[in-house]
Amino acid sequence: MIFGLFGKKKKEEEKVLIGEVVHYFRKVNVAVITVRKGELSVGDTIAIETHSDKFKQKIGSMEIDHKAVEKVSAGTEVAIKVKKKARPGSKIYALK
Repeated sequence: MIFGLFGKKKKEEEKVLIGEVVHYFRKVNVAVITVRKGELSVGDTIAIETHSDKFKQKIGSMEIDHKAVEKVSAGTEVAIKVKKKARPGSKIYALK
């Protein structure tokens, strides 16, 4: 048996459902999300799963009522810039 032939397995990222998209502004690629569980901070990596696509991205900035925020918790609606289309109902996962 030959060991190390295929390299090491990648560590699986833990996905935790934290919210969903409630609105998407296509001209500026901004998604409004409702955080239902946990916290979300600038710099966190999230996964967005639409009915036809999945993608990961790091949160560069967040806004509430056009004012920048660094951290939000459950029960908050926040706007984030996204790199792909995120339809309402898309699930938001925090990646640990």
